[in-house]
Amino acid sequence: MLGGEEVTGEPAACSRCARSVAPGPRYVFGAGPRREVRCLACALCYPPMIWKALAVAALVGTILTVINQGDVLLAQEITRVGLIKILLTYAVPFCVSVYSVVAMSREPSDPRGSGRVSS
Repeated sequence: MLGGEEVTGEPAACSRCARSVAPGPRYVFGAGPRREVRCLACALCYPPMIWKALAVAALVGTILTVINQGDVLLAQEITRVGLIKILLTYAVPFCVSVYSVVAMSREPSDPRGSGRVSS
């Protein structure tokens, strides 16, 4: 490691919290001079990802809520269980969106490849 960087020129520490990311997986956001390497905890808090995931959850959650709970909402017969179902209807697309971005941002810890079989 030279000056906080690995020999390959990649940062050996999270660009947000300075935690070492050298021995384990790192998560890369941006490109070129705006490229950021983050640890998992900081990757989950990456603001552009959070905002996009909220937008996806708002759109998909609203569509699914209308499809699944529309009759209950129109009849104004919402129950506690119905409210929990609606909240989960928004939470699931948010979590899926965040997971997708983080999974795609993960850089393999093995420089020769991830060891995954591609299809």
